[in-house]
Amino acid sequence: MNDSSSPSTSDSSVSSSSDDASPSTSSQSSSSIKPRVLVIVDYLGKWSGSISSESGTRSIEGSGKKSFDLGNLGGRVTANVQKKDGGSDTLAIFITKDGDIVASQKTSAEYGVVQVSA
Repeated sequence: MNDSSSPSTSDSSVSSSSDDASPSTSSQSSSSIKPRVLVIVDYLGKWSGSISSESGTRSIEGSGKKSFDLGNLGGRVTANVQKKDGGSDTLAIFITKDGDIVASQKTSAEYGVVQVSA
């Protein structure tokens, strides 16, 4: 039984050294990859606005919670959204990069406007 655990110990040290090489290789390649960017608008009522990025400006509108997938971007993203009603519910905007919230703003003002950049 000791003989079978010895090869397993030497195997794990071999795979340990190959594991050390993998993270440095993947961190070098991931630094050149642009993050996936989403703009999320959340408001119970109707809203409209715009999103600006390195690929241009687009108008957005809707009601409720909506996500806008901007794809992989490396530059700055700005979103402006305004409530289309006098409701007191909260309008919130989030910008995420690779799933992490990097910027957010909110308002409860009637016909409130929110701007966020990241």
